[in-house]
Amino acid sequence: MVHGEGTAHPLRGALDGAHKVVLDPEARWRLVVEYRDTRYDLHHDQEVFLIAAGPRRGYTVYRDAQLRLDRINERDAPSPEQLAAARARSPHALRARTGRQAAASPRTELHPSAAPARNR
Repeated sequence: MVHGEGTAHPLRGALDGAHKVVLDPEARWRLVVEYRDTRYDLHHDQEVFLIAAGPRRGYTVYRDAQLRLDRINERDAPSPEQLAAARARSPHALRARTGRQAAASPRTELHPSAAPARNR
């Protein structure tokens, strides 16, 4: 994409300065891009820099872009209820409450190398 001015729409808020490009007729997929100045010796004055690509559903692509640009929107932070629900479903919650290790999945029992590495 050399000239994205006609297809990209400016974003506001935490992604101010970035632009969105709709990829499909159903408007389900997006690119988040920035226009950046190029070096003086290149043919074009600006380049289109891809920040994130992904689904619009659930604000996914915009959250990815915010994380990559280190611009977190406080409104997007999880609510206390969402945090409590996530912790209740976490396999680590059982270990924290009882002091015991959560039951291993059959996959990790059969293949210990498949278990995720842990920080020590």
